[in-house]
Amino acid sequence: MNDHIGFQSSLHNDAADLLPDEGARHRFEAIVDRAADARSTWLPVEEQMRATRAELHRVESHRQQLILTRSAHRPGADKEDKQGRDLDKQASELTEKLRRLIAREATAAARMRNCGILASRCRAFLAPGGLPSPARLASVSPIALSEILERGERTIDALERLRLRIRELEAHAHQIRSAPFPSEAKKRDAAALIARLAERGAPSISAMIDDNASEIAWPYTLQKHNLIAVVPDANTRGCGHCIWAGSRCDWAALLGPS
Repeated sequence: MNDHIGFQSSLHNDAADLLPDEGARHRFEAIVDRAADARSTWLPVEEQMRATRAELHRVESHRQQLILTRSAHRPGADKEDKQGRDLDKQASELTEKLRRLIAREATAAARMRNCGILASRCRAFLAPGGLPSPARLASVSPIALSEILERGERTIDALERLRLRIRELEAHAHQIRSAPFPSEAKKRDAAALIARLAERGAPSISAMIDDNASEIAWPYTLQKHNLIAVVPDANTRGCGHCIWAGSRCDWAALLGPS
């Protein structure tokens, strides 16, 4: 393991301030504190493992040196044999200690990594741009584990089952978003639009009946457009507008010195 594995445990106030109530903020802070505790648990184990490796390397190097320089005809061989047995015992004890530390370090590192990922994802979700635009945060009661687990199911198996279900739902949602709109629905929209246009463009004969007019009154829409004019010189200013009503255009313009 490297020292860079982990996360920053500082609490960003802007992230916690986005949470809806005090209970949600406490839960968020608990996630961050749990990740910090997991890292503080992993660091001493990693340091012990590193020191044990260094000590085992020193003992094995000394033992190899003793083996290479040992001679049966040399005075003091019994003393060297005793040193060799002591080094063998130390190496065996250090190897067993290192094995236990490696198992502890792996468990502590996995806990630190999982807690760190959870805290980082919470921060990323609460960061600017992390929360979906129309969504709003709301506080809900924690879900009891008994409501999630099936009979005889382990927690890790339930987690994998729920992850698989989420992937299935996401794939189904993507299929729905990618599918074309039903033609029957679009036909109904088109028919409603045509009906609105026909109603808006229907002629009126009330004036012919009530006022004995000789023409049918057709509906029209007023549209106002800005005036674009060509002026004789730079000192002349043009301003005005055009009102378009049906097939007739009435200009209201003013030309004069600026």
